Amino acid sequence: MNLYTVREASELYFNKNISVSHIYNLIRSKSLNCIYIGHKILIPEEALENYCKANFNIKQENL
Repeated sequence: MNLYTVREASELYFNKNISVSHIYNLIRSKSLNCIYIGHKILIPEEALENYCKANFNIKQENL
């Protein structure tokens, strides 16, 4: 299981197409699941994938 910080999720997973502040808003509104360890927020890669599948029109093609 890969875990991302909010900044890593913005930069690495979303390629800076979604801002850090928007990711915080998604977490605050319970639209994106995360793990709290003290004050640190970690986002599982599976949560990011589920968010994308539920909110973006992504077509998967069989290769």
